[in-house]
Amino acid sequence: MNWPWSDPCAGGRQARAVSLVELMVAVCILAVGIVGVLRSFLSASGVLDHLNNRVAALLVLDGKIGALEESGLGEGAAPEATDVAVGARKGVFRQDAAAFRRGEAETPFNLVSMSVTWNEGAVVRDESIELLVD
Repeated sequence: MNWPWSDPCAGGRQARAVSLVELMVAVCILAVGIVGVLRSFLSASGVLDHLNNRVAALLVLDGKIGALEESGLGEGAAPEATDVAVGARKGVFRQDAAAFRRGEAETPFNLVSMSVTWNEGAVVRDESIELLVD
């Protein structure tokens, strides 16, 4: 006897259909998985953006150190604060120098502090370095 829900090609065996509830559960499980994958991609994208900005800030500091080595640091150099580009963001470069004596040395060194500050959303990021210049 053929029932309306049985498959005549299956040799009299009843074909099993997928119910709407099973389909909705499967779609929900897939959606949770896709959301997890998207979150990991967004997180990785934010980390890459931060690291690109950090590399750009370090390149600014490296360039300033090179300029300092070429020109030297004059006596009583005034603190400097200038705007710089940090990746696609605007940052501020700061430089300050102070006399520094190491032990009983006759010649004082200059302790130079350099930093680059920029904003990433609501977070303020900073890269800084201190070096002794004679």
